[in-house]
Amino acid sequence: SQKFVVDPDSGSADFWILSDLCKSNCGDSGTKYKTSSSSAVDANKNFNIQYGAGSTSGKLYRDTAKLGDLTVRNLTIGAASHISSELASDPAGGILGLGFRQITSAGQKTFLDRLFTQEKLKSQVVSFAFGRSAKKTLSKAEMRFGDVNSQLYSGDISYSPVTTKGYWQFGVQSFAAGSGSGINLDSIVDTGTSLIAVEESQAAKFWKDVPNSKFDQEQGYYTYPCSQKINAVLKTKDGKSWPIEEDDFNLGSLTATSDRCVGAVFPAQTRNVVVLGIVFLKNAYSVLDYSQNRVGLA
Repeated sequence: SQKFVVDPDSGSADFWILSDLCKSNCGDSGTKYKTSSSSAVDANKNFNIQYGAGSTSGKLYRDTAKLGDLTVRNLTIGAASHISSELASDPAGGILGLGFRQITSAGQKTFLDRLFTQEKLKSQVVSFAFGRSAKKTLSKAEMRFGDVNSQLYSGDISYSPVTTKGYWQFGVQSFAAGSGSGINLDSIVDTGTSLIAVEESQAAKFWKDVPNSKFDQEQGYYTYPCSQKINAVLKTKDGKSWPIEEDDFNLGSLTATSDRCVGAVFPAQTRNVVVLGIVFLKNAYSVLDYSQNRVGLA
């Protein structure tokens, strides 16, 4: 058997890894999937995936995968023959998509489809906790299949139904700075994104409530006075609030001597949803409930 390091990504649905089909610009993640392995079955299909940053393509195979003590058989695996420079610089050798089948590259059953059909787990959920290096809490970060870890959150889990199957997309009351009106678009939980992405016009709506903020056209992000508190908060439709800590939202000063800082909400093509990346997810315990098509936050 071969071992791989992959990024868990709730914002996509394909599972792919670097393979021996890749001959150049393949990054330096080490192990490559052997398509000649006796367990690899050629699915006679190609795949091509475009992410927010980066792309990959190759051939689809079926094989058995193990994650911890879980075994998933007949899993469709993308054997990457090409990866873009953005993905080549990632220390991981692939991406484990945790989204729904509707957004797979070839309509194949996903890792979660196979897992929850084959393994008898306590519940059909994936739960996430993220730590912070600055607070030395990275050891508390975990991805858990089949259950939640009540040691890592307090209070009740607040659930919102998935509004459009594909991404882990749910309705919100607002996402705003302070007491501003902000944005009231659907949001998606995306463990494969670092920051918080919204359409250009929606980013402008968010930032208008931050005094002295301005858009840096050249760099593609918003800046604001470092002394300014943002008080960014997501409000779900049940009236609960999920604030983002200032240290998570503030990405640091423009230069070593600048008094202006870069903010975590930036404009991108997001299909008119708010993409909630790790900056937000550090501030909530998140649960992807596959059997009941809902997203939980605690």
